[in-house]
Amino acid sequence: PPGGAFVLHRLLDVPASVGRTLGVFSPGPVWRWDRDSILDVELSSGSLAAVSEDAALSGANLLAIRGADGAVEIVSASNAVLTGERRFRLSGLLRGLGGTEHLAARTLPAGADVVVLDGAVVPLATSLAEIGQTWTYRIGPADRDVADPFFVSVSATTGSTALLPLAPAQARARRETAGIALRWIRRTRIEGDGWGLVEVPLGEDSEAYEVDVLAGGTIVRTLSVTEPAALYSTAAELAD
Repeated sequence: PPGGAFVLHRLLDVPASVGRTLGVFSPGPVWRWDRDSILDVELSSGSLAAVSEDAALSGANLLAIRGADGAVEIVSASNAVLTGERRFRLSGLLRGLGGTEHLAARTLPAGADVVVLDGAVVPLATSLAEIGQTWTYRIGPADRDVADPFFVSVSATTGSTALLPLAPAQARARRETAGIALRWIRRTRIEGDGWGLVEVPLGEDSEAYEVDVLAGGTIVRTLSVTEPAALYSTAAELAD
């Protein structure tokens, strides 16, 4: 930590497969298969192989793709074809996984960072107390001292993305006598893949939403509710 001494944080037994994109990664759809986009990548080590669509839906062939701004989209690929030494062409994609839907709309130039999210990738954060704090890490061979020239130093701020509720889906608005009725469907981060459920588990300590009403890009009203529905009353609309 800032001003603190270096202590052993964790040991990594297997090197991760990292690399870069070789071409432009175009925007694609979310919540369904992207059968048009092609993702060409070059990896430092390891390999990728085609998997069934069921396996891709279950988390196989996951990749993190980081843009120049540091934002990471999570993508799964069902098709993988070797095109050269450590080079792969990926297709049959699932875009914007893990709450990164908004990033599927961007265009990434060649050279974006790629990390294969397999068992070699482990989280640095180990407790909630670390969120929002900036840490300095020294990374190197386990049999050498942290001051050895083989060690490299990096600084990173622990984020909270993995703990944020997923954005609601299928928002609808309908004008009624009392005003504009807003409804949406909530999603869950935990145990939400079962198709036989009438409604997915909440997965959070409580359910709460804020609906912002904007005029000219400025928030003029915020509706706070504890269910996946809200009423923007006619009186409030006229006042705004």
